[in-house]
Amino acid sequence: MILLTACAGSDAKVNASVSVTVEPAVVTLTSGASQSFAATVKGSSNTTVRWSIEEGAAGGAISASGLYVAPADAGTYHVVATSEAGASATATVAVTAPGTPFPAMPVISFGVPAYASSEQQPASGANDGTQNGYWQSAGMAPQSYGGWLAYDLSGVDASARQTVFVSWWSPPTYGYDASESGASYGLPGAYVLEGNSAPGSTGNLRAAPMTGWVQLYDVGGQPVSVTGNVLNGREHLVNLQGMNWIRFRATAGCAYDQLWQGEDSISIAMDVHDASRGLDAWNFVGDSITGLFQVHATGTGSAPSGFAEGNFSQLIHGGVPGLFAGNASYRPAFNGNGEPGTTAAGWTSMVANYLPLWPSPCVGIQLGANDAGNDPSAFYAHMVSIVTALVQGGKVVFVATPSWQSVAMGHQDMSQLAAQVPAIVAHFAALGEPVYAGPDMYAFFSQAANQGYIAGNDGLHPDAAGQAIMRNLWAETAFATRY
Repeated sequence: MILLTACAGSDAKVNASVSVTVEPAVVTLTSGASQSFAATVKGSSNTTVRWSIEEGAAGGAISASGLYVAPADAGTYHVVATSEAGASATATVAVTAPGTPFPAMPVISFGVPAYASSEQQPASGANDGTQNGYWQSAGMAPQSYGGWLAYDLSGVDASARQTVFVSWWSPPTYGYDASESGASYGLPGAYVLEGNSAPGSTGNLRAAPMTGWVQLYDVGGQPVSVTGNVLNGREHLVNLQGMNWIRFRATAGCAYDQLWQGEDSISIAMDVHDASRGLDAWNFVGDSITGLFQVHATGTGSAPSGFAEGNFSQLIHGGVPGLFAGNASYRPAFNGNGEPGTTAAGWTSMVANYLPLWPSPCVGIQLGANDAGNDPSAFYAHMVSIVTALVQGGKVVFVATPSWQSVAMGHQDMSQLAAQVPAIVAHFAALGEPVYAGPDMYAFFSQAANQGYIAGNDGLHPDAAGQAIMRNLWAETAFATRY
Protein backbone atom coordinates (compact mmCIF):
# COMPACT_ATOMS: atom_id res chain seq x y z
CA MET A 1 0.00 0.00 0.00
CA ILE A 2 1.04 3.57 -0.66
CA LEU A 3 0.00 6.48 1.53
CA LEU A 4 0.18 10.07 0.30
CA THR A 5 0.57 12.00 3.48
CA ALA A 6 2.51 15.18 2.84
CA CYS A 7 1.08 18.50 1.77
CA ALA A 8 1.19 19.62 -1.81
CA GLY A 9 1.45 23.32 -1.21
CA SER A 10 4.03 23.45 1.55
CA ASP A 11 6.83 22.34 -0.74
CA ALA A 12 5.92 24.78 -3.50
CA LYS A 13 8.83 26.75 -4.95
CA VAL A 14 7.80 29.97 -6.58
CA ASN A 15 9.59 32.10 -9.14
CA ALA A 16 8.88 35.83 -9.30
CA SER A 17 5.10 35.51 -9.41
CA VAL A 18 4.17 31.99 -10.49
CA SER A 19 3.07 29.35 -7.98
CA VAL A 20 1.80 25.79 -8.23
CA THR A 21 -0.38 23.77 -5.88
CA VAL A 22 -1.47 20.14 -6.25
CA GLU A 23 -4.70 18.48 -5.16
CA PRO A 24 -5.44 16.18 -3.49
CA ALA A 25 -2.84 16.86 -0.85
CA VAL A 26 -3.60 13.79 1.27
CA VAL A 27 -4.69 10.47 -0.25
CA THR A 28 -4.10 6.75 0.25
CA LEU A 29 -3.42 4.19 -2.49
CA THR A 30 -2.70 0.50 -2.57
CA SER A 31 0.32 -0.64 -4.54
CA GLY A 32 -0.50 -0.51 -8.24
CA ALA A 33 -3.59 1.64 -7.71
CA SER A 34 -4.09 4.97 -9.46
CA GLN A 35 -4.90 8.53 -8.44
CA SER A 36 -5.65 11.57 -10.57
CA PHE A 37 -3.86 14.74 -9.49
CA ALA A 38 -4.81 18.26 -10.48
CA ALA A 39 -2.44 21.23 -10.49
CA THR A 40 -3.39 24.88 -10.10
CA VAL A 41 -1.06 27.53 -11.50
CA LYS A 42 -1.34 31.10 -10.26
CA GLY A 43 0.43 34.13 -11.59
CA SER A 44 0.49 33.15 -15.26
CA SER A 45 -1.94 32.71 -18.13
CA ASN A 46 -0.04 29.53 -19.01
CA THR A 47 -1.59 26.96 -16.66
CA THR A 48 0.08 23.89 -18.16
CA VAL A 49 2.28 21.72 -15.94
CA ARG A 50 4.67 18.86 -16.60
CA TRP A 51 4.24 15.86 -14.32
CA SER A 52 7.19 13.77 -13.15
CA ILE A 53 8.32 11.46 -10.37
CA GLU A 54 11.47 12.43 -8.56
CA GLU A 55 12.60 8.79 -8.17
CA GLY A 56 11.90 7.96 -11.81
CA ALA A 57 10.30 4.67 -12.80
CA ALA A 58 10.97 3.18 -9.34
CA GLY A 59 8.45 5.64 -7.91
CA GLY A 60 5.60 4.57 -10.20
CA ALA A 61 4.25 6.23 -13.33
CA ILE A 62 2.38 9.41 -14.10
CA SER A 63 0.68 10.53 -17.30
CA ALA A 64 0.70 13.94 -18.95
CA SER A 65 -2.77 14.54 -17.48
CA GLY A 66 -1.66 13.79 -13.90
CA LEU A 67 -2.87 10.19 -13.54
CA TYR A 68 -0.47 8.55 -11.10
CA VAL A 69 0.01 4.79 -10.70
CA ALA A 70 1.71 3.69 -7.48
CA PRO A 71 4.63 1.25 -7.69
CA ALA A 72 4.47 -2.29 -6.36
CA ASP A 73 7.23 -1.72 -3.84
CA ALA A 74 6.72 0.19 -0.61
CA GLY A 75 8.88 3.26 -0.20
CA THR A 76 8.92 7.02 -0.20
CA TYR A 77 8.40 8.73 -3.55
CA HIS A 78 7.65 12.25 -4.78
CA VAL A 79 5.18 13.32 -7.46
CA VAL A 80 6.18 16.71 -8.93
CA ALA A 81 4.19 19.24 -10.95
CA THR A 82 6.33 21.83 -12.74
CA SER A 83 4.84 24.93 -14.34
CA GLU A 84 5.72 25.54 -17.97
CA ALA A 85 5.52 29.24 -17.16
CA GLY A 86 8.61 28.96 -14.99
CA ALA A 87 10.82 25.98 -14.31
CA SER A 88 11.34 27.02 -10.70
CA ALA A 89 7.61 26.95 -9.95
CA THR A 90 6.89 23.41 -8.71
CA ALA A 91 4.78 21.57 -6.16
CA THR A 92 5.62 18.17 -4.69
CA VAL A 93 3.52 15.47 -3.03
CA ALA A 94 5.37 12.92 -0.88
CA VAL A 95 4.29 9.28 -1.19
CA THR A 96 5.11 6.87 1.65
CA ALA A 97 4.28 3.26 2.49
CA PRO A 98 1.80 2.71 5.33
CA GLY A 99 2.90 -0.88 5.80
CA THR A 100 5.18 0.72 8.35
CA PRO A 101 3.57 2.57 11.30
CA PHE A 102 2.01 5.97 10.85
CA PRO A 103 4.38 8.89 11.27
CA ALA A 104 4.03 10.31 14.75
CA MET A 105 1.98 13.51 14.86
CA PRO A 106 2.60 14.76 18.40
CA VAL A 107 0.40 17.34 20.09
CA ILE A 108 2.43 20.54 20.57
CA SER A 109 -0.27 22.58 22.30
CA PHE A 110 -0.75 20.61 25.52
CA GLY A 111 -0.01 22.89 28.47
CA VAL A 112 1.26 25.89 26.50
CA PRO A 113 0.06 29.32 27.73
CA ALA A 114 -3.55 29.78 26.62
CA TYR A 115 -5.48 33.06 26.58
CA ALA A 116 -9.00 34.06 25.64
CA SER A 117 -11.13 37.10 24.96
CA SER A 118 -13.30 36.20 27.98
CA GLU A 119 -13.85 33.17 30.15
CA GLN A 120 -16.68 31.31 31.79
CA GLN A 121 -14.57 28.16 31.51
CA PRO A 122 -10.82 28.91 31.46
CA ALA A 123 -8.75 29.00 28.30
CA SER A 124 -6.39 26.47 29.88
CA GLY A 125 -9.21 23.93 29.89
CA ALA A 126 -8.96 23.76 26.10
CA ASN A 127 -5.40 22.37 26.12
CA ASP A 128 -4.64 20.96 29.57
CA GLY A 129 -3.80 17.54 28.12
CA THR A 130 -6.72 15.66 29.65
CA GLN A 131 -9.08 16.47 26.75
CA ASN A 132 -11.86 16.48 29.33
CA GLY A 133 -12.09 20.27 29.56
CA TYR A 134 -12.85 23.17 27.26
CA TRP A 135 -12.83 26.94 27.04
CA GLN A 136 -16.14 28.81 27.18
CA SER A 137 -16.38 32.48 26.34
CA ALA A 138 -18.48 34.91 28.36
CA GLY A 139 -20.92 35.73 25.56
CA MET A 140 -20.05 37.04 22.14
CA ALA A 141 -20.05 40.80 22.77
CA PRO A 142 -19.10 42.80 20.89
CA GLN A 143 -20.68 40.76 18.09
CA SER A 144 -18.53 42.43 15.45
CA TYR A 145 -15.40 40.97 17.06
CA GLY A 146 -16.46 37.68 18.53
CA GLY A 147 -14.61 35.49 21.00
CA TRP A 148 -11.12 34.10 20.60
CA LEU A 149 -8.80 31.44 22.03
CA ALA A 150 -5.04 31.91 21.55
CA TYR A 151 -2.08 29.59 22.21
CA ASP A 152 1.48 30.75 22.76
CA LEU A 153 3.57 28.20 20.86
CA SER A 154 6.83 30.16 21.06
CA GLY A 155 8.27 27.59 23.48
CA VAL A 156 7.77 24.80 20.95
CA ASP A 157 10.74 24.03 18.69
CA ALA A 158 10.28 25.95 15.44
CA SER A 159 10.68 22.77 13.38
CA ALA A 160 7.55 21.35 15.05
CA ARG A 161 5.32 24.30 14.15
CA GLN A 162 5.74 24.60 10.41
CA THR A 163 2.90 22.44 9.09
CA VAL A 164 0.36 21.77 11.82
CA PHE A 165 -2.87 19.81 12.09
CA VAL A 166 -5.46 21.79 14.04
CA SER A 167 -8.39 19.89 15.52
CA TRP A 168 -11.18 21.52 17.52
CA TRP A 169 -14.42 20.22 18.99
CA SER A 170 -17.29 21.49 21.15
CA PRO A 171 -17.89 19.13 24.12
CA PRO A 172 -21.32 20.47 25.18
CA THR A 173 -22.88 19.52 21.81
CA TYR A 174 -24.03 15.93 21.15
CA GLY A 175 -24.09 14.82 17.52
CA TYR A 176 -21.90 15.80 14.59
CA ASP A 177 -24.18 17.95 12.45
CA ALA A 178 -26.49 20.47 14.17
CA SER A 179 -28.55 20.83 11.00
CA GLU A 180 -29.43 17.14 11.36
CA SER A 181 -29.97 17.06 15.12
CA GLY A 182 -31.49 20.56 15.31
CA ALA A 183 -29.59 21.85 18.32
CA SER A 184 -26.10 22.82 19.42
CA TYR A 185 -24.58 24.41 22.51
CA GLY A 186 -21.63 26.78 22.29
CA LEU A 187 -20.91 25.84 18.68
CA PRO A 188 -19.11 28.45 16.53
CA GLY A 189 -20.99 29.23 13.34
CA ALA A 190 -18.16 31.19 11.74
CA TYR A 191 -14.49 31.41 12.59
CA VAL A 192 -10.98 32.07 11.30
CA LEU A 193 -7.57 30.71 12.25
CA GLU A 194 -4.95 33.41 12.70
CA GLY A 195 -1.23 33.50 13.46
CA ASN A 196 1.11 36.01 15.03
CA SER A 197 4.89 36.27 14.90
CA ALA A 198 5.09 38.34 18.10
CA PRO A 199 7.35 37.02 20.88
CA GLY A 200 5.84 34.75 23.47
CA SER A 201 4.34 36.01 26.71
CA THR A 202 6.91 36.44 29.49
CA GLY A 203 7.30 38.09 32.87
CA ASN A 204 4.50 40.47 33.77
CA LEU A 205 3.33 40.65 30.14
CA ARG A 206 1.46 37.36 30.18
CA ALA A 207 -1.20 38.11 27.63
CA ALA A 208 -1.92 37.44 24.00
CA PRO A 209 -0.92 40.19 21.59
CA MET A 210 -3.78 42.41 20.47
CA THR A 211 -2.21 43.45 17.18
CA GLY A 212 -0.22 41.70 14.45
CA TRP A 213 -2.65 38.84 13.82
CA VAL A 214 -2.76 37.56 10.24
CA GLN A 215 -4.95 35.10 8.38
CA LEU A 216 -3.59 31.53 8.30
CA TYR A 217 -3.80 29.36 5.18
CA ASP A 218 -4.12 25.65 4.71
CA VAL A 219 -1.48 23.70 2.83
CA GLY A 220 -3.44 24.12 -0.40
CA GLY A 221 -3.13 27.89 -0.10
CA GLN A 222 -6.74 28.52 0.94
CA PRO A 223 -7.56 30.79 3.91
CA VAL A 224 -8.81 28.93 6.98
CA SER A 225 -12.00 30.92 7.26
CA VAL A 226 -15.27 29.09 7.83
CA THR A 227 -18.81 30.42 7.63
CA GLY A 228 -22.14 28.66 8.10
CA ASN A 229 -20.60 26.01 10.31
CA VAL A 230 -22.99 23.41 11.73
CA LEU A 231 -20.44 20.71 12.60
CA ASN A 232 -19.35 19.77 16.09
CA GLY A 233 -15.66 19.79 15.29
CA ARG A 234 -13.41 20.41 12.32
CA GLU A 235 -9.82 19.72 11.29
CA HIS A 236 -7.44 21.85 9.26
CA LEU A 237 -3.96 21.18 7.88
CA VAL A 238 -2.33 24.57 8.30
CA ASN A 239 0.86 26.37 7.27
CA LEU A 240 2.14 27.99 10.51
CA GLN A 241 5.64 28.81 9.32
CA GLY A 242 7.11 31.89 11.00
CA MET A 243 4.40 32.14 13.65
CA ASN A 244 4.76 31.98 17.44
CA TRP A 245 1.04 32.13 18.16
CA ILE A 246 -2.14 30.57 16.83
CA ARG A 247 -5.62 31.92 17.45
CA PHE A 248 -9.12 30.56 16.88
CA ARG A 249 -11.41 33.56 16.49
CA ALA A 250 -15.16 32.98 16.35
CA THR A 251 -17.11 35.64 14.52
CA ALA A 252 -20.61 34.18 14.93
CA GLY A 253 -22.49 31.48 16.77
CA CYS A 254 -24.13 28.50 15.07
CA ALA A 255 -27.58 29.11 13.60
CA TYR A 256 -28.87 26.09 15.54
CA ASP A 257 -27.32 27.10 18.83
CA GLN A 258 -29.35 27.10 22.01
CA LEU A 259 -28.46 29.38 24.92
CA TRP A 260 -25.71 27.58 26.80
CA GLN A 261 -25.64 28.50 30.50
CA GLY A 262 -27.75 31.55 29.70
CA GLU A 263 -25.45 33.13 27.14
CA ASP A 264 -24.66 33.11 23.45
CA SER A 265 -21.14 31.82 24.06
CA ILE A 266 -18.51 29.73 22.31
CA SER A 267 -17.34 26.45 23.91
CA ILE A 268 -14.44 24.58 22.31
CA ALA A 269 -11.31 22.58 22.99
CA MET A 270 -8.47 22.66 20.47
CA ASP A 271 -5.33 20.62 19.82
CA VAL A 272 -2.44 21.58 17.55
CA HIS A 273 -0.28 18.73 16.20
CA ASP A 274 3.09 18.77 14.48
CA ALA A 275 2.23 17.38 11.04
CA SER A 276 5.65 17.88 9.46
CA ARG A 277 6.25 14.12 9.17
CA GLY A 278 2.79 13.21 7.88
CA LEU A 279 -0.73 12.68 9.14
CA ASP A 280 -2.00 10.45 11.93
CA ALA A 281 -5.68 11.32 12.16
CA TRP A 282 -9.09 9.65 12.07
CA ASN A 283 -12.75 10.43 11.48
CA PHE A 284 -15.39 8.06 12.82
CA VAL A 285 -18.66 7.71 10.89
CA GLY A 286 -21.66 6.47 12.82
CA ASP A 287 -25.03 7.02 14.44
CA SER A 288 -26.04 7.83 18.02
CA ILE A 289 -23.88 5.01 19.37
CA THR A 290 -20.72 6.50 17.85
CA GLY A 291 -21.93 9.89 19.04
CA LEU A 292 -21.95 8.54 22.60
CA PHE A 293 -18.69 6.64 22.82
CA GLN A 294 -16.26 8.15 20.30
CA VAL A 295 -15.73 11.40 22.20
CA HIS A 296 -12.76 13.26 23.66
CA ALA A 297 -14.10 13.89 27.17
CA THR A 298 -14.57 10.37 28.51
CA GLY A 299 -14.24 11.12 32.21
CA THR A 300 -13.05 8.42 34.59
CA GLY A 301 -14.43 5.43 36.41
CA SER A 302 -16.39 3.86 33.56
CA ALA A 303 -14.04 1.22 32.14
CA PRO A 304 -14.69 -2.28 33.54
CA SER A 305 -11.95 -4.68 34.58
CA GLY A 306 -9.71 -5.67 31.68
CA PHE A 307 -10.21 -2.39 29.86
CA ALA A 308 -8.69 1.07 30.23
CA GLU A 309 -9.99 4.59 30.71
CA GLY A 310 -9.41 7.15 28.00
CA ASN A 311 -10.44 8.26 24.55
CA PHE A 312 -9.24 6.77 21.27
CA SER A 313 -6.09 8.91 21.13
CA GLN A 314 -5.18 8.33 24.77
CA LEU A 315 -5.62 4.58 24.39
CA ILE A 316 -3.33 4.44 21.33
CA HIS A 317 -0.82 6.47 23.33
CA GLY A 318 -0.97 4.47 26.56
CA GLY A 319 -2.17 1.03 25.52
CA VAL A 320 -4.42 -1.37 27.41
CA PRO A 321 -2.79 -4.09 29.53
CA GLY A 322 -3.79 -7.47 28.19
CA LEU A 323 -5.13 -6.03 24.92
CA PHE A 324 -2.31 -4.09 23.26
CA ALA A 325 0.87 -2.31 24.26
CA GLY A 326 0.24 1.20 22.97
CA ASN A 327 3.01 3.54 21.89
CA ALA A 328 3.84 6.78 23.71
CA SER A 329 5.11 8.33 20.46
CA TYR A 330 1.57 8.53 19.11
CA ARG A 331 -1.37 10.78 19.92
CA PRO A 332 -3.59 10.57 16.85
CA ALA A 333 -6.07 13.33 16.18
CA PHE A 334 -9.64 12.15 15.83
CA ASN A 335 -13.20 13.37 15.55
CA GLY A 336 -16.29 11.32 16.37
CA ASN A 337 -18.76 12.01 13.57
CA GLY A 338 -21.71 10.15 15.03
CA GLU A 339 -25.08 11.55 14.00
CA PRO A 340 -28.12 10.31 15.97
CA GLY A 341 -30.85 8.61 13.99
CA THR A 342 -28.83 8.12 10.81
CA THR A 343 -28.77 4.99 8.68
CA ALA A 344 -26.38 3.58 6.13
CA ALA A 345 -28.78 4.83 3.47
CA GLY A 346 -28.60 8.33 4.93
CA TRP A 347 -24.84 8.32 5.04
CA THR A 348 -24.62 7.47 1.33
CA SER A 349 -25.56 11.09 0.62
CA MET A 350 -24.13 12.69 3.78
CA VAL A 351 -20.61 11.41 3.18
CA ALA A 352 -20.27 13.49 0.02
CA ASN A 353 -20.90 16.65 2.05
CA TYR A 354 -18.38 15.85 4.76
CA LEU A 355 -15.57 14.10 2.88
CA PRO A 356 -13.98 17.30 1.48
CA LEU A 357 -13.75 18.61 5.05
CA TRP A 358 -11.74 15.64 6.38
CA PRO A 359 -7.97 15.87 5.89
CA SER A 360 -7.55 12.78 8.08
CA PRO A 361 -6.21 9.74 6.19
CA CYS A 362 -8.30 7.16 8.12
CA VAL A 363 -12.03 6.69 8.57
CA GLY A 364 -13.74 4.21 10.87
CA ILE A 365 -17.38 3.24 10.23
CA GLN A 366 -19.83 1.76 12.70
CA LEU A 367 -23.40 1.82 11.40
CA GLY A 368 -26.44 -0.42 11.50
CA ALA A 369 -28.31 0.42 14.71
CA ASN A 370 -31.01 2.23 12.75
CA ASP A 371 -30.88 -0.16 9.79
CA ALA A 372 -32.02 -3.10 11.93
CA GLY A 373 -35.04 -4.91 10.50
CA ASN A 374 -34.30 -3.78 6.96
CA ASP A 375 -33.15 -5.92 4.05
CA PRO A 376 -29.53 -6.98 4.77
CA SER A 377 -28.72 -6.74 1.05
CA ALA A 378 -29.77 -3.06 1.10
CA PHE A 379 -27.48 -2.47 4.09
CA TYR A 380 -24.65 -4.14 2.15
CA ALA A 381 -25.26 -1.97 -0.92
CA HIS A 382 -25.41 1.25 1.09
CA MET A 383 -22.25 0.41 3.00
CA VAL A 384 -20.41 -0.41 -0.22
CA SER A 385 -21.50 2.98 -1.59
CA ILE A 386 -20.19 4.80 1.51
CA VAL A 387 -16.87 2.95 1.51
CA THR A 388 -16.44 3.47 -2.24
CA ALA A 389 -16.81 7.23 -1.78
CA LEU A 390 -14.27 7.20 1.05
CA VAL A 391 -11.74 5.13 -0.89
CA GLN A 392 -12.13 7.36 -3.93
CA GLY A 393 -11.49 10.27 -1.57
CA GLY A 394 -8.16 8.71 -0.62
CA LYS A 395 -9.08 7.24 2.76
CA VAL A 396 -8.01 4.09 4.53
CA VAL A 397 -11.29 2.63 5.81
CA PHE A 398 -12.10 0.36 8.75
CA VAL A 399 -15.59 -1.15 8.99
CA ALA A 400 -16.93 -2.40 12.33
CA THR A 401 -19.92 -4.64 12.78
CA PRO A 402 -23.00 -3.09 14.39
CA SER A 403 -23.36 -3.96 18.05
CA TRP A 404 -25.91 -6.35 19.55
CA GLN A 405 -29.44 -5.17 20.45
CA SER A 406 -31.86 -6.69 22.95
CA VAL A 407 -34.75 -8.34 21.13
CA ALA A 408 -36.38 -8.95 24.51
CA MET A 409 -36.52 -5.16 25.01
CA GLY A 410 -38.24 -4.57 21.68
CA HIS A 411 -35.19 -4.09 19.45
CA GLN A 412 -33.95 -6.01 16.42
CA ASP A 413 -31.80 -9.05 15.79
CA MET A 414 -28.55 -7.60 14.42
CA SER A 415 -26.92 -10.86 13.35
CA GLN A 416 -27.84 -10.57 9.66
CA LEU A 417 -26.50 -7.03 9.35
CA ALA A 418 -23.34 -7.97 11.25
CA ALA A 419 -22.81 -10.82 8.78
CA GLN A 420 -22.64 -8.34 5.92
CA VAL A 421 -19.50 -6.61 7.19
CA PRO A 422 -16.99 -9.40 6.40
CA ALA A 423 -18.48 -9.54 2.89
CA ILE A 424 -18.10 -5.77 2.52
CA VAL A 425 -14.44 -5.93 3.55
CA ALA A 426 -13.82 -8.91 1.25
CA HIS A 427 -15.38 -7.03 -1.67
CA PHE A 428 -12.83 -4.24 -1.38
CA ALA A 429 -9.94 -6.58 -0.57
CA ALA A 430 -10.57 -8.30 -3.91
CA LEU A 431 -10.20 -4.91 -5.58
CA GLY A 432 -6.94 -4.22 -3.75
CA GLU A 433 -8.45 -1.27 -1.88
CA PRO A 434 -7.34 -0.16 1.63
CA VAL A 435 -10.44 -1.39 3.49
CA TYR A 436 -10.09 -3.42 6.67
CA ALA A 437 -12.21 -5.09 9.29
CA GLY A 438 -12.88 -2.88 12.26
CA PRO A 439 -13.77 -4.31 15.68
CA ASP A 440 -16.42 -7.02 15.76
CA MET A 441 -18.83 -5.25 18.10
CA TYR A 442 -21.58 -7.78 17.50
CA ALA A 443 -19.40 -10.76 18.42
CA PHE A 444 -18.40 -9.13 21.71
CA PHE A 445 -21.71 -7.70 22.88
CA SER A 446 -23.84 -10.66 21.76
CA GLN A 447 -22.05 -12.88 24.27
CA ALA A 448 -24.33 -13.55 27.22
CA ALA A 449 -21.72 -12.26 29.67
CA ASN A 450 -21.52 -8.92 27.83
CA GLN A 451 -25.13 -8.26 26.90
CA GLY A 452 -25.70 -6.40 30.16
CA TYR A 453 -23.59 -3.48 28.90
CA ILE A 454 -26.48 -2.77 26.50
CA ALA A 455 -29.49 -4.52 28.04
CA GLY A 456 -28.71 -2.77 31.31
CA ASN A 457 -29.26 0.56 29.57
CA ASP A 458 -32.06 0.74 26.97
CA GLY A 459 -31.30 -2.39 24.99
CA LEU A 460 -29.86 -0.38 22.10
CA HIS A 461 -27.21 2.02 23.37
CA PRO A 462 -24.25 0.92 25.49
CA ASP A 463 -24.02 2.14 29.06
CA ALA A 464 -20.93 4.02 30.27
CA ALA A 465 -18.95 0.80 30.69
CA GLY A 466 -20.04 -0.44 27.26
CA GLN A 467 -18.97 2.85 25.72
CA ALA A 468 -15.53 2.48 27.30
CA ILE A 469 -15.28 -1.04 25.88
CA MET A 470 -16.15 0.20 22.39
CA ARG A 471 -13.38 2.78 22.60
CA ASN A 472 -10.95 0.05 23.70
CA LEU A 473 -11.97 -2.29 20.87
CA TRP A 474 -11.55 0.43 18.25
CA ALA A 475 -8.13 1.38 19.63
CA GLU A 476 -7.07 -2.28 19.72
CA THR A 477 -8.01 -2.79 16.05
CA ALA A 478 -6.36 0.46 14.94
CA PHE A 479 -3.18 -0.24 16.87
CA ALA A 480 -2.81 -3.77 15.50
CA THR A 481 -3.25 -2.59 11.92
CA ARG A 482 -1.72 0.88 11.77
CA TYR A 483 0.70 1.38 14.67
